[in-house]
Amino acid sequence: MIKKLLISLLCICSTGYATMAQATSEPLDADQLVNIIVDLELAKTLIYHDVEDDEQLAQQLLKEQQALIFETYGIDQASFQRSYEQFLHTPKKFKQLQEAVITQLEQRIQATQAD
Repeated sequence: MIKKLLISLLCICSTGYATMAQATSEPLDADQLVNIIVDLELAKTLIYHDVEDDEQLAQQLLKEQQALIFETYGIDQASFQRSYEQFLHTPKKFKQLQEAVITQLEQRIQATQAD
């Protein structure tokens, strides 16, 4: 059940990531990209859960969190975009990326439930 939900979430979010700005720096490797996507998805989930009735506020908070996440990883939105698109245009690599994101999300969910 969780896996199906996460796959749906990834498919929905793929469209949003694919429309970000053009890249200006080196692409990220798969592990870096997985970590960033997981952090972005968790931030998005928490924000929309907390402010579900205020779409404008949710978008503002999400934008702020994205900037903080990118800063934490020492990248910019353009670098993330280019890296994401490289995987998006190679179905086999993109599927592996999705599976890695799902696995990491499941692990984080299980870790929080164990606490």
